Amino acid sequence: MSAKVIERVKALDAGASYEGLQMLKTAYHRFAARKQPAEARAVLLEGSVLMVERGEVTCATELGRMLVKALGEPVDGAGADADADAAASSADGLCRVLAALAALPAPAEGTPAAGVDATVDEAGRFAMEAIKWAQK
Repeated sequence: MSAKVIERVKALDAGASYEGLQMLKTAYHRFAARKQPAEARAVLLEGSVLMVERGEVTCATELGRMLVKALGEPVDGAGADADADAAASSADGLCRVLAALAALPAPAEGTPAAGVDATVDEAGRFAMEAIKWAQK
């Protein structure tokens, strides 16, 4: 089901990052409301990686930060084994997002410092939240 949402976002024009972000956030909240945490987290993970691939760092980090928050929430009815499996796959997912952010090309010459600083700040906040989650 989450794959359908990602495909719809991929079909949007490259300049429609805001619309894609809103579609992904809506899908996340719908899956969460239906008590489908795996699907909800998959939307955030795949959406974040997609946004990084499109160069939309702000959107990617917003989804990534939502993912970290979602990972910190308990899953109803999950046993200890399920929690351990979910934590391992979630850590892999966070590493995917961080690796995608690290693979972004350096800003071009002449890029305003304010734009670079904002991007670095967003990515840094996401990385710090991911590290804090991993230490729990």
